[in-house]
Amino acid sequence: MRKQKNVILKNVITLFIVVLISIGCTPPEKDSTTVANLILEEYNYKLEPYQDKIQFTLATNEILNGVNESFKTKIYDTEFYFKEVKERTNDIMIIFGFNNQFNDTGKMLIPFRINAANNTWMGTVKREAFNESGEPGDFGSGASGNTSVLENTFEGQIYYFIEPDELMNGEQWTFVISGLNTLSYNKK
Repeated sequence: MRKQKNVILKNVITLFIVVLISIGCTPPEKDSTTVANLILEEYNYKLEPYQDKIQFTLATNEILNGVNESFKTKIYDTEFYFKEVKERTNDIMIIFGFNNQFNDTGKMLIPFRINAANNTWMGTVKREAFNESGEPGDFGSGASGNTSVLENTFEGQIYYFIEPDELMNGEQWTFVISGLNTLSYNKK
C-alpha cells in the first residue's frame, strides 16, 4: 500500500513539474491548442484512436552508461525516436521524442484529442514500462509538445522517470506508449 501511495505521489509531483516546465518553456501560441487551431482552420480532418502500441527496449546498462546507437521508428508521417537519458538528483529521466510535419495531405499520430468545442486535452496517452520478466517498473511519466506554425511542424517528448534502485530490478526495460490518436488530414 505504501509503495502504491509513493507511486501516486511521484506521478502527481512529476506531472506538476512537467506542467511547470511546459508553461515556462512553451509560449502559449505554440502548444497543442495551436496545432488544433491550425488543423481546424486549414485542413479537413478525421481523428481516430490509434489502436496499436509503440515499444522501445533498452538494456539497463545502456540507460546507465549511454545508448550506443540511436533508434527510431516511423508510423505514418510521425517519427518516434529515443532522444536521451538525463541523470537528475533523485532519479533518471528517459526521453523519447516524436516529430510531425504538416503537408497538404497526410496522416500522423498526435498525443491529444480535439473535442466538439475545439478544445484539446493530452490525457489520452498511456505510458508503461516492463522489465524482461514482464514485471511493471515503478516509473513516473509525462509528455509535452510544441509546434512551429511557420514550419508546419509539431514535436513532442514522452518522459519516463525512475529511481536508480528501481532501475536495477531489470536487465532491460520495454517502454510502451499507447493512447495516441491518428490524425488524417488534407488542405481545404
